[in-house]
Amino acid sequence: MNLSISSYKWNLTEAELVRAVIDNRFNGVEFVLPDEIEKKGIFDPSNAAAIKRSLADRKVVLAALNSALNIAEYSPSSVKKLTDCITLAVNLGVENVTVYSKGAKNKDDAVKLLAEILPLAEKYNKQILIESRDDYARTDALSELLNSFACDDIRACWDACATALAGEEPKDSIRNLGAYVSLVHVSDVDEKGPVLFGEGILPIKELVNALDSINYAGQIVLVWDKTIYPEYDIDVILTQFAHTIKNYQNEKNKKHLYYNLRHTGRYVWKRKPLSTALSAKFSTLWRKSFPTK
Repeated sequence: MNLSISSYKWNLTEAELVRAVIDNRFNGVEFVLPDEIEKKGIFDPSNAAAIKRSLADRKVVLAALNSALNIAEYSPSSVKKLTDCITLAVNLGVENVTVYSKGAKNKDDAVKLLAEILPLAEKYNKQILIESRDDYARTDALSELLNSFACDDIRACWDACATALAGEEPKDSIRNLGAYVSLVHVSDVDEKGPVLFGEGILPIKELVNALDSINYAGQIVLVWDKTIYPEYDIDVILTQFAHTIKNYQNEKNKKHLYYNLRHTGRYVWKRKPLSTALSAKFSTLWRKSFPTK
C-alpha cells in the first residue's frame, strides 16, 4: 500500500515534511491549506514548477491538497477558496482536492457549491473528494450525494476512523462508497482521545481487507495531531504507522501461502497429494529400479 502523511498540525516546513517522507520511505504528502492562502512557499504560483519538478525527482507524490473547506453552507468566499485551491492543484500537478461538510441543515448548499465548481474541475481533470466525516460519517448519505452527480470529478475521501466512530464497519463503508474512494485518511482514537495508530478503536485488519476487496492502489494518508503528543517527532510516528499497517498486510499474505510436507517452505498454491493408486505404482517402480540388497 502507498503511505502518505498529512501536514495537519505538524508545524513543519514543506521541506521538512518532504525530508521525513523520503527518510521513512513513504510515498507522499498531503498539504492542508491555511484559512487564507498566502502566496509563499508551496502556495506561491511562481514556485509551482520548481516544486513539482523537485518532488518528481525525489519520487514524492502530492497525495492531495486539503482545502479545509466546509461545504455545508454556500457562499461566494467558499466558491473563491475552492477555485483558488483547484488552481493551485493545477499548478502543482495534484489530482485530488479534499473538502468536508459539517453542520449542514440539508445537502442543498453542498450540491450548489459543488455544481458551480464542477466545470472547473472537469476542465483541468481534478477530483473534488468529500471526506466521510461529520455530516457524512455515515457513508450511505455520502453515497447518495455522490450518486446525484455520478461523475469522475466528485468522489470520496474515506476517513476510516470517523466512519468507525459512527459505528460503521469498513466492509460497509466500502460497500457504500466502492469505486468512489480515491483517497483514504486514517487515524486512531480510544475513549480518551487520539492514540498511536493501532492502539485504538480502528479495525485495521478489516480496513486492509476492505481496501483489498476493491483493489485500492491509492494513498493511505496518516492524519496525526502533533499537539496531543508533542513528545513524539515525525520519524517516530511514521515508523510506528508503517510498521503497524505492514504487519497486518504480512499477516494477510501469509494466509495465502501453504507449507510443504516438511514445513520447510511455503508456496502460493497448495500441492496436490499423490493419489493412493499413483503412490503405490510409484513405489513398485522404485523397488524394481532400485532393489534392496
